[in-house]
Amino acid sequence: MAIRGMGTQPLGLDLAHSRLKRARIQGPVVQGRATFLPFADASLDMVYAAHLVHHIVAYRSLLREVRRCLRPGGTLYLVETVENYPLVRLGRTLHPWWRGDAVETRMYFERFVQAVRAAGLDVAEAGQYSVSFWIWEVLPEHISWLDWVTPLFTALEVLLNRIAGRWAAHCYCVAAPA
Repeated sequence: MAIRGMGTQPLGLDLAHSRLKRARIQGPVVQGRATFLPFADASLDMVYAAHLVHHIVAYRSLLREVRRCLRPGGTLYLVETVENYPLVRLGRTLHPWWRGDAVETRMYFERFVQAVRAAGLDVAEAGQYSVSFWIWEVLPEHISWLDWVTPLFTALEVLLNRIAGRWAAHCYCVAAPA
């Protein structure tokens, strides 16, 4: 995030003190709720949020808050996990927690993009990706030798995305205040 008058300065936000403590190593952080951002109206040049929306019950409030805080010409970059992929739906049904946080909102890509628009943001670009590669978020973390086959899985993912992209596990959205 960049706060007007302070130049371009990344700024992390989290509610959990323990995460803020770890994140402080990377740069400045502030404690706060995503549904009530501690920033002035039109004070941010850019907001980047990855895999956050599905952990928030009031995700519409989050999107409205981002809209409120973005300056005219500012940009929102969202990356999210969606329910289009059957294994994601099954996994969330059997184990509705991810790395200690509850999955509070389950939505499909189309509903996700509609929610961004309904918050008063113009969607410049949105798409789905990661038909199979989402598995790579977890596996190499636990089985280190799998890193060496990543290029093969990347090539497979490109092919699968062409064939079955509408069932992808992840999506992205780039938007600006309307």
